[in-house]
Amino acid sequence: MHFYYKRIVSLFIVFFFFALPLLSGQERTARKAERKKELFEKLERKYYQKARKKTIQHRREMQTKATQKRMKDADRKARDFNSQKKKNWLEEKFCRKKPRK
Repeated sequence: MHFYYKRIVSLFIVFFFFALPLLSGQERTARKAERKKELFEKLERKYYQKARKKTIQHRREMQTKATQKRMKDADRKARDFNSQKKKNWLEEKFCRKKPRK
């Protein structure tokens, strides 16, 4: 029996080049689906933040002027208090405490 090795090898190579893109197509669709999911989540967070901002603004508008002023002062104090905890980036880099032994 006589085999044509060159023909078998060439057919295998051609099949390999045609089948490889088809196999990677599944990967591509998975990546596309993942990107679409991430985009959807990003937009969902964005719309949630917008709606949250509107509800907070509406809650403030419902209050009397004196209450609005107190709320504004409380927010300012909270912002100032929370900003004290943040260190300057230079301090974080160069003034680290040494670990205890």
